[in-house]
Amino acid sequence: MVDADFSGGAEHVRFDDAARELTSVYPILIASASQVVQNSFNWNGPVDASLRCDIGFTPDAVVVRGEFVDDYPFCQPIARPAMPEWWMITYGGDGIQFTFDDPTSASRRVSFVLNFGSRATRPEVNLMASQTRPAGIISTADFELFDGQAPVNNGGQRAVMFRAAVPIAALGDSRLFSGPLRITLRMHDLDGDWSTYQVLQEVIERK
Repeated sequence: MVDADFSGGAEHVRFDDAARELTSVYPILIASASQVVQNSFNWNGPVDASLRCDIGFTPDAVVVRGEFVDDYPFCQPIARPAMPEWWMITYGGDGIQFTFDDPTSASRRVSFVLNFGSRATRPEVNLMASQTRPAGIISTADFELFDGQAPVNNGGQRAVMFRAAVPIAALGDSRLFSGPLRITLRMHDLDGDWSTYQVLQEVIERK
């Protein structure tokens, strides 16, 4: 459960400021059946759930920007969607999860999620896993949602644009981000009751 509200000793970061300091950017597209890693029988193509995201880094922040398509967006039936990792449903609502881990270590890992809130009324960034920080709301992060355009060949479904900047100090061990990094991007999609849950995922490595 995500209950705490903390800064992790980090100052508030603004997306526009962080975007000017980017040192590297990694684009990811999730839009194919092979990327549906849980309950693939629920997926009805990119118009159902798909995601494009650029993941960037500055010396002090993780910066993400992109857009997603969801035929039933902002579905969140419970206030705190983060679930224990042993549950079959690891996130009980629509959300975009970013996990960063050291490919040479079994334990060095941090994970946060863009929590849209029910009907996008209270978007926030939640820390889900860290070696040095408790799970909680990252109050020093900057996160915004915008109406996007209708991408080509998606049946006219309008995309939702997002952008966020998250201080590395609020995530925990800053040394994790200085070396090789495995980046896992997950789109959690819920269209109603729990039987509609599905997860789309892509994994890349930064050498």
